[in-house]
Amino acid sequence: KYRHPVLIASDAAIGQMVEGVVLRDFKEHDINQYDWAVRGCKAGDAPRKIQNTYYTHPDYVTYLRDKYAAMESEEQRWESYQAEDADIVLVSYGISSRISKEAVDMARAQGFRLGLIRPITLWPFPVKAFESCGNAKALMTVEINILGQMVDDVKLAVKNRLPVDFYGTFYGLPESDVIVERAKALLEKEGK
Repeated sequence: KYRHPVLIASDAAIGQMVEGVVLRDFKEHDINQYDWAVRGCKAGDAPRKIQNTYYTHPDYVTYLRDKYAAMESEEQRWESYQAEDADIVLVSYGISSRISKEAVDMARAQGFRLGLIRPITLWPFPVKAFESCGNAKALMTVEINILGQMVDDVKLAVKNRLPVDFYGTFYGLPESDVIVERAKALLEKEGK
């Protein structure tokens, strides 16, 4: 739709997993119907849309700005899991989001309202996802790193209206029982 490069943010655990998937039916398409397809030029062919960024025209820069604004508005993707009534909302992606989902189920079984937002796109960051956590007292990112790489994105998404805590590991995977205990401590700290 946007002809924009995409990077997949994953982790080693996801990369080593094996599970069944259901693929959509593939369909053939005619590459010549796209004006952006790079397929080589023959004599008489119209030029393709390949841009040299050193000679970019100001109108093209405006076009790109508008394209990125449309992407930011239309392409935010996330999964929300029991976040609507949660007192604490976890934010994580990759294998840590699967572990966080397990922590949500564990906490709910104990009567503790925990929820999860799993960003599917990291850009545009799914700021709209945080509109549905009106009951939350705080958020906690669960990440497989020691720096809290997503903390600032979450703080910006909630416009600093809520405290954002961080639980990260660098020598293994986060543990669901530790997530629940840290979330309970966070709720105690931020007030019931």
